[in-house]
Amino acid sequence: MSLFAGAGGNISPQEYAAHAPRVGLRRRSRLLHGAASFVAALGLAGAAALAFAGFRNAAPPSPAPAAAPKSAWVEYGKPIQIFALQTADFGKDVRLYEARRHREGGGRQDMLSYGPADISAAPSLRISLYRPGTEPAPESAFFVDMARQTARAGFALTRSSMPGALATRFGAFDVSDLVLEGGRGGTPCLGFRLSDAAAGLQISGFACGGAKPLERPALACALDRLDLIAAGDDADLAKFFIAAEQGRGKACAGTRGHGAKSTWLDQGALVPPLRAAGADPKTVSR
Repeated sequence: MSLFAGAGGNISPQEYAAHAPRVGLRRRSRLLHGAASFVAALGLAGAAALAFAGFRNAAPPSPAPAAAPKSAWVEYGKPIQIFALQTADFGKDVRLYEARRHREGGGRQDMLSYGPADISAAPSLRISLYRPGTEPAPESAFFVDMARQTARAGFALTRSSMPGALATRFGAFDVSDLVLEGGRGGTPCLGFRLSDAAAGLQISGFACGGAKPLERPALACALDRLDLIAAGDDADLAKFFIAAEQGRGKACAGTRGHGAKSTWLDQGALVPPLRAAGADPKTVSR
């Protein structure tokens, strides 16, 4: 029997020699394919392990930024003007009239600005009239109140004297000398505040004389000319202004030019104002 006999019969050595290489190639191909598949599987397993480790070690996502709290006040776009102040010393007409209402309590604050935005350039006046609603009225010291109001107008309050009384037709205001920084430097001004619990009204603000310091009698005369245009159904506010009518003009009696344009040269002021650092003492009013 031939050494190359198989189940299908005998084959010659020549036929076996021709067939053997093809059989070896197929076997090697299957081995290589199996090895490549094994390597690919190992690669996928390693990538999955790395991804899982990265997921476990990744920092937790940062929380979304909190929404900014709503302001306690709602600004009126075009407020109805219910107060006015007629004085030529700070300009014939109001430069800016603003009003806002407390979001929860319903209180209203009206703010009037007279004169230029640059308080060192010419006489200017900022006055606020606040009618609290059900919201708790802010209790603050005079200096804190002045700092808040001047900051809202864009100025920094650097110095303040102890407040003293200033008589007007509405009652006695607390008035203090202030030095405000902003624009061209320190400017001497007068801060004022009056609180009437019966009327539920607070009148406050600050006034500056521009190139010349403002006299107290001139401020009293200006505040004396504050008027109510329309009270609506606010009976207490109307009564407050009606009661003040009998005192109209008394604060202006001692000022020069009463009945016409008043002046800053009145010599009746008794309390010397503060002086900004570096200011010429000769320019500081009495």
